[in-house]
Amino acid sequence: MGSDALTALSPLLATAVNVVVQVVVLRASGGVRFRASLLTGFLAGGLALAALLWTVSCGACARDLAGHALLAGGAYAGLGFCYFAFLNLNQASLRIRMLKELHAAPGETLPLGDLLARYHAGHILDERLDRLLGSGQLVLRADRYYSGPRSEFLVLARFLNLLKRMLLGRSGAPPHGM
Repeated sequence: MGSDALTALSPLLATAVNVVVQVVVLRASGGVRFRASLLTGFLAGGLALAALLWTVSCGACARDLAGHALLAGGAYAGLGFCYFAFLNLNQASLRIRMLKELHAAPGETLPLGDLLARYHAGHILDERLDRLLGSGQLVLRADRYYSGPRSEFLVLARFLNLLKRMLLGRSGAPPHGM
């Protein structure tokens, strides 16, 4: 395979490294280090991308290498975000969770009362708040919630809102009155 083809395929190859490393790290942790496995996989894929581009572009001028790195890095970041969104959807989606529980139930059925008990809005809010408090993303002081020191998702949300404002001219927040 020529160097041009390898350069073109480098984001896909780096994404494959990302996926493999993420799965290995997650399984090695017994499934409890989800976010750490995502970050580790993404960084491993990024290193693989850098190594592949460096190897393929030996002899190329610095400007060509920088251009390839910028293009491939952007493509890799986009693919990495798609992979994260896919995994996060499966991890956090209430609808998917309900369907999994229905599928695992005897006869693939659950009484409405059981579903309402499991997915009552107050119960869901309490669970999410407990999870955020437990992870350090929220802090409770004097009956008020504050962003905690471990609020990387808040940083990600702000970054995504900035991108939306730049690209679409608006943030992800719903209009007033909705």
